[in-house]
Amino acid sequence: LDKSRSEQAVGKLAAALGMDMFEAASGIITVVNDHMVRALRVMSVQRGEDPRDYTLVSFGGAGGLHVCALADALQMKSALVPVNAGVLSALGMLAAEPSRERSRTLRRLLADCDSGELDQALRELEQQARDELREITGDGETRTSYSVDLRYRGQSYTLNLERDSPARLEQEFHRLHESRYGHRMDIPVELVNLRVRVLGHKPPFELPDWAPDAAKVGAGEARVYGFEQPVPVYARDGLAVGQRIDGPALVTETTATTWIDNGWRAMADTWGNLLLESLRAEVSESVPAGS
Repeated sequence: LDKSRSEQAVGKLAAALGMDMFEAASGIITVVNDHMVRALRVMSVQRGEDPRDYTLVSFGGAGGLHVCALADALQMKSALVPVNAGVLSALGMLAAEPSRERSRTLRRLLADCDSGELDQALRELEQQARDELREITGDGETRTSYSVDLRYRGQSYTLNLERDSPARLEQEFHRLHESRYGHRMDIPVELVNLRVRVLGHKPPFELPDWAPDAAKVGAGEARVYGFEQPVPVYARDGLAVGQRIDGPALVTETTATTWIDNGWRAMADTWGNLLLESLRAEVSESVPAGS
């Protein structure tokens, strides 16, 4: 981060808004968090899932700076900042099985579809995917999955289902639509896309056990806007397994930074992941009703 240029950029906005630079920066974070919360609601609440039943997983270099605020907004009680969070996508590519996916648009009413025609089209897609995967993995063992994208005629979004006969697909689509959105409609079901995924074999991927760097044990301090006293700053490489950190605190590493907000606690697990839990739940449970 180039501090002087950052201050210059935010300072211009602050001046235009007639407010303090740090107040403007805090406002930017609030707007960003609001956008991410809305996106998370689309992926959870609008699909019939209660986010409070899940753990919010953060990724990216800055994800850990927002994770507590997002979890609070969704009333979630736990979060996870994985080890190597700043390069999690790259780590995922190393850990994932090699695969190729192919799709083809074939838009027509499901009732007008012929099983033989669909099977032929899926086999052609599978052969294309296998040829591409073979260039990477050779002639190793593979497995294939087939699926289709369906929607009610006139809808703009689809649901993905495993390949089956047209009659069974229609029944399953109605059931899935009602389960996810709370209703079904007496409208013809339309096929939109055929999809094939071919996966190759890869040996199991294991993260090494976490071993803290003795040279980085301990905490420094930093000033954080909104807090009168300096907050502790920990190097993630120096955290011991099971070590607990109560917020407010910062955890820094080469590719990411994590903000442990006030009312949250973090703990490093066996692989170095940061497990976050809300202490607000503990407080609310300990206060008698009516207090």
